[in-house]
Amino acid sequence: MQWIPCLKFSSNNRAIVYVLFIVSVSIYYCSTYWEPRVLHRDIYLAEYVDLNVTNHFSVFDTCNLTVFNHLHPSLLPFHHPDYNPKAGCKPYEPLTSLLNGRVYLEEKAKHFRCRARCVFHVTENRYGLGNWTNLPSYDVFPCDVIETLCENGMYNREAFLHSQIYEHK
Repeated sequence: MQWIPCLKFSSNNRAIVYVLFIVSVSIYYCSTYWEPRVLHRDIYLAEYVDLNVTNHFSVFDTCNLTVFNHLHPSLLPFHHPDYNPKAGCKPYEPLTSLLNGRVYLEEKAKHFRCRARCVFHVTENRYGLGNWTNLPSYDVFPCDVIETLCENGMYNREAFLHSQIYEHK
């Protein structure tokens, strides 16, 4: 089989093939990405919303919101004013509490191994962590945020962040 001489990659025509490749890629790019395109979303919006808004009108002037009567007889079967989804819930109480810079264990934490440490602000994207202190302890934590971790076995574990305003002297 005989090769077409211009397609043979020899040292003489390698630059010509390279330039032709760059030109063809450029033409393809220009024809594909420089044409103005209309998306289906834009056509859909143009059918239902008047997008020609002048400076003295708001976008909200183009669409009137429907005002529903929530006490209409057809909606009354769904109206339950006395329903409270949180009625049977009791508020969450952590196993530890913070008072005057000290972390104390609550009564329900007597079967847990608890520890605490400071969380320090370093930058907007970083924070530093202090060393763990086993609880109960009489140490005062010199930081604004204290992390506590209580464990009881493999799956019973509770972590909590306490916050305070600690003034440095």
